[in-house]
Amino acid sequence: MTYVHELMSKNVITIDDDKTAYDAAKIMAEKDIGTLIIVKDEKPIGIVTERDLVKRICAKDLKASEVIIKDIMSKPLITIQPNMPIELAATLMAENKIRRLPVVKDEKLVGIITTADIIKDLEGWIESP
Repeated sequence: MTYVHELMSKNVITIDDDKTAYDAAKIMAEKDIGTLIIVKDEKPIGIVTERDLVKRICAKDLKASEVIIKDIMSKPLITIQPNMPIELAATLMAENKIRRLPVVKDEKLVGIITTADIIKDLEGWIESP
């Protein structure tokens, strides 16, 4: 059995909940990433993706520097613990129609797992003799 902590990425980029959508977009561009976890007092409270920025800012012709990120983040934040089986992560993603799942231990963000991580693991499992 494979567990979440075996596949998750540990380097997760976060942004404080009082920052703007412009700040989020700038970080995403600089780091070449498509997702940020929103934190308040270092605790994860939401998530924002490039798609969120397009749908909730660009498509509404809003000024990104005037929109606070906590107002457009997806919440409540659906998370998983690192010691959970990968099958549970896949089920949570499918049930909630999400592609990224923050990994939290004792209310602290310790990683993120994506559908791509799970698919890579499945490919390895299928290819092994």
